[in-house]
Amino acid sequence: MAARRGPHVIKLHDPNPPLLGRAPGTAPAAIPAPSRDEGILAQHPRAAPSSASASHPAFALIEERLVARDQDIQELLVDNQRFAATHVALQQQLIAAQHELRAVSVAATRARAEREVEVRALADQAAHIEAEARAVAAARAEVDQVHADVQVLVAARTDLVNRLQGLREKLAHKKAEASKTDSVRAQIETMRREIQKGRYRCCFI
Repeated sequence: MAARRGPHVIKLHDPNPPLLGRAPGTAPAAIPAPSRDEGILAQHPRAAPSSASASHPAFALIEERLVARDQDIQELLVDNQRFAATHVALQQQLIAAQHELRAVSVAATRARAEREVEVRALADQAAHIEAEARAVAAARAEVDQVHADVQVLVAARTDLVNRLQGLREKLAHKKAEASKTDSVRAQIETMRREIQKGRYRCCFI
């Protein structure tokens, strides 16, 4: 395909503006006014030229412009076909992109739902762990309280043992004193019996 020509610029002061497909350039040489037959030929450019007018410069210029216009039309047709093919390809790409976007949206929705399930599971697990931690803290506080109570009981037991030891010592002392008292009582009882015997003897003398 021939290269596209530049834009057509038509100036208001240009007495002979270029046709489609012809770049502006140097104005052609002055052409004499066509005759009556040539005017009719110019109105019907596809008519077969006569041998007299075929060699006329105006006919050659018209033919050249017609050829340039046909080339422009062919180029426009080719461009139109290319644009149509590009449009179809873009439509196909758009449809594929829409399908892909829908697939991505479905995947994103599924992933979001899975993520929400995971987040809820993690939240439940965290709540369970927190409840277990609170239970462990309460049990630890209870163990500490029991340990403190045990310490108090140990101190009380030690005090009771000390007091019991003191009581045992006092009891041993009292037993020792009681044994002495029993000896004195025995002596008193012996003396009482001796006195009674003496009295009995005195009565029979």
